[in-house]
Amino acid sequence: ANPSSMHTALDNFLHIEPLDRPRTVILGDMNELGESSHEAHQELYARLKAHTASPLTIYLCGPHWVEELGASDHVLPSVEELIARIEATPITDSLILVKGSNGIHLGRLLPSL
Repeated sequence: ANPSSMHTALDNFLHIEPLDRPRTVILGDMNELGESSHEAHQELYARLKAHTASPLTIYLCGPHWVEELGASDHVLPSVEELIARIEATPITDSLILVKGSNGIHLGRLLPSL
């Protein structure tokens, strides 16, 4: 996933009607960005944090996100840990966006949603 596709997907997702419906964003690392990786991840995170139109739960997955923000209940280093977290605290009554570089393997999360 490149920064442009991440921002486009996020913009489209956040504007799905009804705008006040709860949303969950699950983003994996954007791999292979080289020197622009730090800036790209920070810009995307700032955009997520600026969203106020609806309740928003954010999960971030991968070593780049952990490096940027530190590991937490919502910033996980691997898809296996993310799956365990989602299975322990299921997502209900929420629109869900899942996006990230293929190397993060977020597709393995889908059966747990």
